[in-house]
Amino acid sequence: MGVGTYRQLVAGITASISVMCLGIAMGWSSPILQKFATERPSPILPAPTEDQLSWMIAFMEFGNLFTPVITGILVDVIGRQKTLVLIGPLFALSWLIIYLSQTIYFLYVARVIQGLGCGVVYTAVPIYLGEISDPKVRGALSNLFQGFMYIGLLYAYVIGPFYSYSNFTLFCMAIPLVYSISVLFVPETPYFLLMQNKDTLARKVLRELRDSTDDINEEMRVMKESVEKEMEGAKNPDKNRKITNIKLFLISQFFGSCQIMTNMYAILTYSSMVFDKGGSHWLTPDQYTIFLGVVTLVSTVPSSFLVDKLGRKPLLVTSAVTCGVLELLAGVYFLLRERNAIQGDDYGWCVFVFVSGLSFCYSFGLGPIIPTIQCELFPTNARGLAFGLTILITSVTAFLNILQFQWFASSPKLGMSANFFFGCVMCLLVAEFTVAVMPETKGRTFAEIQLLFHKNEGVERVSVLEAGEGDGPGSRLNPEEREQDEGAGVGS
Repeated sequence: MGVGTYRQLVAGITASISVMCLGIAMGWSSPILQKFATERPSPILPAPTEDQLSWMIAFMEFGNLFTPVITGILVDVIGRQKTLVLIGPLFALSWLIIYLSQTIYFLYVARVIQGLGCGVVYTAVPIYLGEISDPKVRGALSNLFQGFMYIGLLYAYVIGPFYSYSNFTLFCMAIPLVYSISVLFVPETPYFLLMQNKDTLARKVLRELRDSTDDINEEMRVMKESVEKEMEGAKNPDKNRKITNIKLFLISQFFGSCQIMTNMYAILTYSSMVFDKGGSHWLTPDQYTIFLGVVTLVSTVPSSFLVDKLGRKPLLVTSAVTCGVLELLAGVYFLLRERNAIQGDDYGWCVFVFVSGLSFCYSFGLGPIIPTIQCELFPTNARGLAFGLTILITSVTAFLNILQFQWFASSPKLGMSANFFFGCVMCLLVAEFTVAVMPETKGRTFAEIQLLFHKNEGVERVSVLEAGEGDGPGSRLNPEEREQDEGAGVGS
């Protein structure tokens, strides 16, 4: 690993600690629900009802509605790095409120604040990771987002069951405090600096983020030319470009919404309930949740190594199809239990196998690759606002999905099986859509990716393609890869 790649990794890990804060906030609900169900007296009084706890969980997604668009504007006004600085104080404040809380209403407020922080994380961090990355490692570096989310989940799952309500909260508060200090030392992205006409500083940052053997002059020239053309295109957009950008935006919404509706987020949130309803009682609900956290974390490792070797498309399709099959099997199992065709807990291992397998398959494709693709779809000048709108719509979907999952599970007419059948359909839709519409973006610069989608608009291709950045500076795209993508781009 060269010095530049190492610096990219350090900056990426530092920024991704904010995603760990998000993961902790997500994972906090599972052990806390167990504490409210079993501890007497309740950690807060009066003891909250099931409906109140359901709203407490969903309020984080409600808070998530307010910050994505604002964050999308901020990353283009004050910068990517300065926007990242805002995340730590929001999460730290939320944990302080939880620590001091006396009633469920304090928890509502804290969860909304956590949602505000999540909106900033979801919008700013993928953009930052994508823009500091060398094209040949962008996929792996972008996978840090999903990996650190699962580290945060596992952190909450492991610590929550073994510490009191107050001490657990203090452990949760420690991570955003560490992040608030460390993020002050990460660099701004070269793309934003070029947008601000700070060419000298952009070159300095790019030099620090690239290996000594890389020719940054050519990469800098192509990057600057790309940003200038995108900024000019934003001022004087033609009709074809507008249509293509709308298509790209809709593609991003489709991927984001379907990713949520595959139910993985809801399953992680309600994991204890899923295992309990499935009759899987070999371990305690907390132990099952910890095991699930380990599986999700471990499964991000192969994706990090393969995403820049095999490409986004094959991993995403494979992940979506296998997740669809596993959700179908889980749905059939729950349906048999609901119809009393299976009684007792003799087959409880089935839900354990299906949900663990689903978590593994989701985490090497659907989970980490969709945010990477979403970031790659948008031009530099519109990436912040477009990504913010994408996260806003995804947050609405997540909020509704959390409520829907609980409603289906408790409905005598639908049951838990309906959740998994619904998720199966969403997984298969993602697979079909990916095959039909998406080109491969592995190893391409942002400029080349934009040319793939806008190739029928009379955009000049020579300056970027001749720069030869298919797999990093100095290389060219494989002609067969280009030919395959001719029929896959949105603009075709």
